Amino acid sequence: QIIGCLLIFPLIAAIRGFLGYGSIYLMAWSCQRITNDVKLEAFKKVSSLSLDFFHKTTTGEILNRIEADSVGLNNFLKLGLSDLIKEPTTIMTSLVMMFWFDWKFTLLALVFLPLCIYPTLKINRKLKALGRQDFSTGVNQNNITMESFQNIRITKAYGLEDTRAELFRQASLRSFKFNIKSVQSRQMLNPIVQTLQALGISAVLVYAIWSKTTFELPMFFGALITFFGPFKKLSGLGVYITQMSLSLE
Repeated sequence: QIIGCLLIFPLIAAIRGFLGYGSIYLMAWSCQRITNDVKLEAFKKVSSLSLDFFHKTTTGEILNRIEADSVGLNNFLKLGLSDLIKEPTTIMTSLVMMFWFDWKFTLLALVFLPLCIYPTLKINRKLKALGRQDFSTGVNQNNITMESFQNIRITKAYGLEDTRAELFRQASLRSFKFNIKSVQSRQMLNPIVQTLQALGISAVLVYAIWSKTTFELPMFFGALITFFGPFKKLSGLGVYITQMSLSLE
């Protein structure tokens, strides 16, 4: 019994740890293979296009299409796909438990939930617009880099180092501004969603005090907090979905 007590918790921790390791490894392996396949298909497609396409398109834009756009897909697969499967399952399980405890309290807690949808959709639209602008800036920055180094003899001969550096600095500054605006938009979701969730919990608490409810509130609140938790992750997941859709487009 002593040996069993000593080993049971380390055994559980080891099983959980190795399962987590296996999950992360397999997800990363799958994501990388998918991303590599997409990059290969994009490379083959671009290579098969006519010379007219290459006359109209800069090398920087082609590089962004193949490299940068694949990053948006990879981020979603690596960081968002598992949550897209796991979190809805948690939500449905918690919702069933809440209705089992008390359907009136459950409906009251869900009143504020639809209010989370509008700011999420609005911010995702803004992120998509910022993503388009940032892509154009990235293309311009890549073009400046490639032109400077491919034609390094001309740059040196005419003393254009400072001019090229200034153009690169301006492009970097524009990219910096777009990225900061994206961070602001993404992080703005957290206080909005958390505040609306807190309103739902407060409404349930006030109604419980007013109605002098006798059923076990701690268990209901535990299920309620478990229910609201995944919505924070799913609202953040919308950012990765927006980036992926822009990259795939």
